[in-house]
Amino acid sequence: MIASVVKAEPVTYVREACVWVRNHPDKFKRLMHLCHREVDRGNPSIQRGDIYNLARRAGFDISECDEVDMAGMWREIVNPTTTFLARNWQEAKRAHEEGCVCAA
Repeated sequence: MIASVVKAEPVTYVREACVWVRNHPDKFKRLMHLCHREVDRGNPSIQRGDIYNLARRAGFDISECDEVDMAGMWREIVNPTTTFLARNWQEAKRAHEEGCVCAA
């Protein structure tokens, strides 16, 4: 999924991930399907680690990115009209811990 880059800055990984999503919409849809399927199986609180494990089992190569404006990069590279309910992963995690797992 993400090109091999040794000791790259997190922003590099996010940019490459967004480019990957833009260039591989079918694979991205497959990854999203894995997430939706897990929710349909009764796991409404799927988290980053769960997605990582599901994706790895499905043959995806995933790496982690922290402290990067992922939403901004997503809008810049993939889709400028995407709406995110949290400004960063910390805010999303906090909302989840408070029981807000809404998608709209």
